[in-house]
Amino acid sequence: MANLSSKFVTSFSELYFRPTALSAAELTNPSSWFAVTGTNPTAKTFTVTVTVTTAVAGNLVIRYTNAVTGRINSIVAVVADAATAATVAATVKAAIAADADITGGTVTAGVFTATLVAAAGNSSLIVEDTVGGVTVSIEQDQAFVGGVGATLLIPNVAEIGSLSNEASVIETPTFGDAFKGKLRGQLDAGQLDAQLYWAPRNSTHLAMREAATNGTACSFGIKWKNDAAGTNSEHVVFDGFLSSFGIDTAFDDVAKASSTIVVNGALTFDDDAA
Repeated sequence: MANLSSKFVTSFSELYFRPTALSAAELTNPSSWFAVTGTNPTAKTFTVTVTVTTAVAGNLVIRYTNAVTGRINSIVAVVADAATAATVAATVKAAIAADADITGGTVTAGVFTATLVAAAGNSSLIVEDTVGGVTVSIEQDQAFVGGVGATLLIPNVAEIGSLSNEASVIETPTFGDAFKGKLRGQLDAGQLDAQLYWAPRNSTHLAMREAATNGTACSFGIKWKNDAAGTNSEHVVFDGFLSSFGIDTAFDDVAKASSTIVVNGALTFDDDAA
């Protein structure tokens, strides 16, 4: 069902970029464009450490948030009285491995590695609720790295400009008529001005700067979200190129990068509502 009454909070919106153009299949299904991981991506992994003093029976909850789809899964591991660290770790491992996006490695002394599928991108895994006598820490071990040709979420976005379709107007004056005639010409989707808080070593910012330098044909996408989880988001994808990528280093201010994205062709709108 379409989002007929949703209100979208622009602070939750996201800007995406890929240094290749949209395929015909992606134009038919724009949602698939956001999930492209490219060639040989590196999956994100976490080190999960469980320590136990005297375990109290209860439900230990870990929240998994898929950064690509916005799906949230509250993973419940049932802890028994007087359970050991190895037992709790095995229970947690089994619970998270029930999620199709996550696998768990071998438990050794209450420690194991949780690995996300590459398609999950930069998703998160955090402890939401624990039980008495049990401590669970989840630390990122390996960051997600998009493969060659991956769709990349642009970080540190300060502002996204406006998108619009504007048609050229062709005048057709006719002698003897009281009013001048006009015809509608071609549509122009114009350009999008995006401002970023510049991160000099960030791989996505570097890829954008390189695309601007080389004149690379790219594709871009925006997700409008009505909450942080992105429930029933709306989105648009389009081809284009970065005509500029400039660094603003004003005194006593945050360093910013101003980019101009020129739209090539049409804007394709879609949503992820069922």
